[in-house]
Amino acid sequence: MKKIKGVYRRNAVVYIRYQNEEGELIRESTQQRSLKVAETILAQRKAAVAMRRNFPLRVSALWRSDRLLVDLARLPHA
Repeated sequence: MKKIKGVYRRNAVVYIRYQNEEGELIRESTQQRSLKVAETILAQRKAAVAMRRNFPLRVSALWRSDRLLVDLARLPHA
């Protein structure tokens, strides 16, 4: 059986590992025993990273509190 980079087994459950958009290593249980299913899930996760999807931190970075306070200070006072 050929080893798949980023897919490994622990106690009969298959796990995947990949890097997120910020380069952090993510380890995730597939809750499956099948290597084929794990390979498919890993491909989906890598595609999501490549397409920059499902990263709520990117959205929240736009609304940082210090930036929001600066924007509020620029508003004309009534």
